[in-house]
Amino acid sequence: MNQRFFKGDQNIAWDALPCAKALLMVSSSPTFFIQDEKLGTADARITHKDKFELTSDYCNRFTGAVWVHQDTSIGPFYALPTEPYTYKKFGFFLKHVDSTFEDIADEFGLWDFLPELGISKRKGQLIRSLTEGENYIGIVPTVDVQRSISSYKLIEGGLGNFYRFMLMLLYKGALKASSKNLWFNVKNRVRNLAESAKVFAKENPEATVSDLQVFIWKFGFKNIFETEAPKLTKASDVFCFDGEIPHTVFMTTLRHPQEFADSYNEALNKAHLPLKRLKMKDGLMELPFFLECDVSGELVRWHIKATFDKSITLRMYYKPEGSKVIQLPQNPTIEDVKRSISKEFGCHTLIGKAGTLISELTRPPRIIALPEQGSKYAPMVKFLTKELRNRGIDYNEGQLMRIGLNALDSLKILDNTEINLPGFLSCFWGKSKSSEWIASNWRKFASMSSELINAMNFSSGQLLTVAKYIIMEKESNLPDVLPPKFQKLGNVKGISAPVSQRLLEKLKSLVEKRDLILEQRRIMKAEFKNATMLFGIEKAIMLLVAGILKRHDQMASLFYINHRPYALSFYITFGPETVRDMAQNAQTRREEC
Repeated sequence: MNQRFFKGDQNIAWDALPCAKALLMVSSSPTFFIQDEKLGTADARITHKDKFELTSDYCNRFTGAVWVHQDTSIGPFYALPTEPYTYKKFGFFLKHVDSTFEDIADEFGLWDFLPELGISKRKGQLIRSLTEGENYIGIVPTVDVQRSISSYKLIEGGLGNFYRFMLMLLYKGALKASSKNLWFNVKNRVRNLAESAKVFAKENPEATVSDLQVFIWKFGFKNIFETEAPKLTKASDVFCFDGEIPHTVFMTTLRHPQEFADSYNEALNKAHLPLKRLKMKDGLMELPFFLECDVSGELVRWHIKATFDKSITLRMYYKPEGSKVIQLPQNPTIEDVKRSISKEFGCHTLIGKAGTLISELTRPPRIIALPEQGSKYAPMVKFLTKELRNRGIDYNEGQLMRIGLNALDSLKILDNTEINLPGFLSCFWGKSKSSEWIASNWRKFASMSSELINAMNFSSGQLLTVAKYIIMEKESNLPDVLPPKFQKLGNVKGISAPVSQRLLEKLKSLVEKRDLILEQRRIMKAEFKNATMLFGIEKAIMLLVAGILKRHDQMASLFYINHRPYALSFYITFGPETVRDMAQNAQTRREEC
């Protein structure tokens, strides 16, 4: 059986280029495609002035989550958002964060310290500041519409200007990370990219976001790998009915709807994915697939609901156009589906949501290539296969291939170049380190932080104990035998690593003040009237400790950067050699799914 490799990306400027080069060493003719997703998701809880805006990834009261697909890394190092469930492990519950925390930060002068912990001051948006990542930013549309990136023209709503601004941010980040003696080379690489982009824009006045991705693809292969780029297609072409994809997962859903729904939901549960579950009610179920069609020159996604009875009724709906209905026999063939959809819509693309898309591209003989880290849907695909087979469904096991780039290890080839560090690293390592030092030591620090976080399961009251531990560890005053309260924290050795001397003094002063008030309460008992002050100080301590733990979460995200580098930023900052090295030395492995 001839295996067919596929590799899809939403943002070619990220890790697509070195991954593609690595895949070409495994397969001579893989199919590379742009995953023409939605442009992104804006924060529904705030007022937007323009059609698009630049934002970071963050969570704002959970329903206001922001997701960015078209983004840039401000310098080669970036930190992922800190998720609500991670704060829960810290014992700091975001659902309890309200405006009083901001008032306390004002009252106790915490805003002089929180920014060095990655928590910036934004009135009324403390949860955003607690959760947002660092050093990368992206574009989102401010209105939620089911349009793919293939439908957004760069001239629309000043969208092209946002991309130009992101290039400027990338450039500034590269300069900030580089020593001044390397600025000339950085400027030349940026100038080359900017001039090429200018020619592209002039020759393609109606270019879409997808067209821009193709431009970056060709630019990267030419300037980094010094070779002609392989063909780059779109997901809408890959999943076209006229292509080779048999739509096995979709047909399994139609033929075994209840078994598929139960398997799909159980797979999501086991993969711990907070995605919408499938619900069958009176034979009606919304399917985890889209129909992509051209509407007035725009590629849009129609949702699909199915009613299962003596026959199958598919109702496709796209809000501006209403809905359309097609009928299928009870046990349809793929030809029945193609014929009915083509007759009604005149379009031929049926595409799954993330999990079902990956599932389709792992059915033999197809294999999808994914990064070593970062594809959160891959475990769900494996569970889905197992659950379907356990329910007696004829569903073959598949394979995917992981590609590990080891980007941070590739810094060793830079001949001891001094690299200036962003805040989430400088709080651990100092303002700068040599490339060789980073390549040799990053894993030790990231492992320490990762192990700390994985072992945490604190209650909110334990954060006050954590504060005392941090102070004693930073001052090298921990006793040989830890007191019971410290022992209950587990192994938290190294937790004080990102704490500066000035932050230590602030935390120490708050803890000492709390101890004095507790002593007053012990003496005064019923006459104690300082409860409000005590409560405020404890909140202030908890907020600082939460920030310290956020820095550990960001240090742990170096594992993600190592496997998911923003390759265009590495190229601009360090030159093509590091990107070539990570592609040449990439590690690949197969996973059954």
